[in-house]
Amino acid sequence: MDSSATKALIMVASVLLAMLVIGFVTFTRNRTSDWATTQDEKILTEQKDKFNKEFEAYDKDLMYGLDVISCLNKAKSINDQIVEEKYVTGDKYDVLYEVKVKVELKTGLEESIEVYHKQKGLATEEKYAADAGPNWVQLKEAEFSFIKKDTEYFKKATTFKPETKPLQTKNNKKTTTEYNLTKDKNASGEGELRALLSVTDTLSETKKNKNQAEAVKENSWSRAEFKSFTYDLKTRKFTCTRMDYSSETGRINNIVFEEL
Repeated sequence: MDSSATKALIMVASVLLAMLVIGFVTFTRNRTSDWATTQDEKILTEQKDKFNKEFEAYDKDLMYGLDVISCLNKAKSINDQIVEEKYVTGDKYDVLYEVKVKVELKTGLEESIEVYHKQKGLATEEKYAADAGPNWVQLKEAEFSFIKKDTEYFKKATTFKPETKPLQTKNNKKTTTEYNLTKDKNASGEGELRALLSVTDTLSETKKNKNQAEAVKENSWSRAEFKSFTYDLKTRKFTCTRMDYSSETGRINNIVFEEL
């Protein structure tokens, strides 16, 4: 075989080897890319499943308002992160992750103060009516921590009387029976609902008259109970009537609770 033929064979072999190397590198890169894509999809699926399970726990036929409040707080945390553009596990929350929650009530939420007194000649207590008149002793501000609440729904006062008052919307002062939670904070009853969720202490409070000699008098108070709007919501019974999933993300994006 002459030298020119040998050179030709060497060139052909070099080309074939180069093609094999290129093909191997391309194949390896594609396999690696496919594996990375599969891993990313797996992680996203795991995140979605974990996200949904947290809310699917509230898809029940019977629950108390305490569960509804828990769900509202989870949704509020997520929606607030969307607005604040925070990052979680490398993924930025966006509007597709918003969780809307609606709570439908039979009657509006109420805050109450109930005052009791000893019945004449008896050890049992009787509840004062709201129109009991001036004969009973007024409750002083210093006696109760809830009177000092500095929010829209806990107004300061020097004295309190037995009463029940409804939670009203800020705009029209009418009692609402529907509360919504969204990321935009402009849905029906949303301002009132967010205010309720921010009140984490003093859901209810009971005080007894420390002056026993005074407490047993017929026209003096022996015990007083305060129950907040949040307490009213916490103790009601609900059912989950709707739980929707986003067609784009597969995540839960809408929940409806209805009072039983």
